[in-house]
Amino acid sequence: MKRRLSKLILLISFAVACVSLFKLTDLYAEDVRNQQTIREANGLYSPTAEQTGVEAKFAALRKINQDVVGWLQIDSIKVSYPVAQAEDNDYYLNRNWKGEESRAGSIFIDYRNDLALEPEHIILYGHRMNDGSMFGQLKRYLDEDFFKENRSFDFETQAQDYRAEIFSVYVTTTDDYYIQTDFDRQQAYESFLRMIQGRSHFTTDTIVTEQDQILTLSTCDYTLDPEEGRLVVHAKIKKRV
Repeated sequence: MKRRLSKLILLISFAVACVSLFKLTDLYAEDVRNQQTIREANGLYSPTAEQTGVEAKFAALRKINQDVVGWLQIDSIKVSYPVAQAEDNDYYLNRNWKGEESRAGSIFIDYRNDLALEPEHIILYGHRMNDGSMFGQLKRYLDEDFFKENRSFDFETQAQDYRAEIFSVYVTTTDDYYIQTDFDRQQAYESFLRMIQGRSHFTTDTIVTEQDQILTLSTCDYTLDPEEGRLVVHAKIKKRV
């Protein structure tokens, strides 16, 4: 009886090990596919292309997927990705920039943002991937030295190229409405700007007024809440001449 029980336990342990190995192998394979898709996007993007109507630099990407509306470049955390936009904020959570199912999802812009209207507050979302891809390294901005030394990045759209200067970083939860996009009056936007500056873990000398556009990067964080926690980075953006 004891021998049979020992064999049964051994078989169960072996089965569990096999399933775990299969899952790990599958996750690794998906990460590899994600990296291949990212490399493909970088190969198709032409940041120096001449502008001919719709930006030529996005032409090859948009030939594959018309939802591609921009490009995000943050060299300090190895972010070099196309930015997609759908009719809601769920579609690209689990789809890559080509619209294919993907655990890593895409960097995507809030569906409420109309880039043609140059909105006051542009919001980009991305997963916090364990392999460091997407917004997996955004957490490095919680280190003060890193924050102060790496505050600039680039965001490009079909219509405009922007240079961004980070002025605020903090952790919060979805209960905090940091993703507000509509401000019915100037005073409301001023109040919002003061609020997000006041929440920052670190101070800067960047002056942000109601005349400025801002861009927000948002990803998951597990400090305050394992499900609803968020890491938020705010930047002032200026058009490149």
